Amino acid sequence: MTGRAPQAIMGASYAVGGDVKLLAFLAVLTLLALAPARLAAQREPVEVHVSFFLHGNDYQKLPEVAKGAYVTGVVDGLLDARAAFGAPKKRTAWLEDCVVGMSSEQLAAIADKYLRENPEKWNWPMNDMVYSAMFDACRAHRK
Repeated sequence: MTGRAPQAIMGASYAVGGDVKLLAFLAVLTLLALAPARLAAQREPVEVHVSFFLHGNDYQKLPEVAKGAYVTGVVDGLLDARAAFGAPKKRTAWLEDCVVGMSSEQLAAIADKYLRENPEKWNWPMNDMVYSAMFDACRAHRK
């Protein structure tokens, strides 16, 4: 009996391997059959008109932690844009001076306050509203 057990196991693994190979073969055939339709669809030019990811309405639906992460990311992007595009430091120094030591929760609270006070802008791009919120909140740091 001991001599036959490995053969039975090997036979079972071969059967499973054969099924996997068959499924893989069928998947490849399916992809090949769909390729002409996909290629035809790609012939049309694709235009992307996105300059932002969220509107104020979308932002308000986020959990608090995600709001903090989003606003922190926008502020980081504003500060990093200076280096990326060669803008003089004085253009964003007010923002950098203002946000030093702020937590992501505090940054989100500033954006939330701006939204509460400007409901007519909830359909605007959220990155613009974060900039406006920081511009208002950091008034003392602008020179």
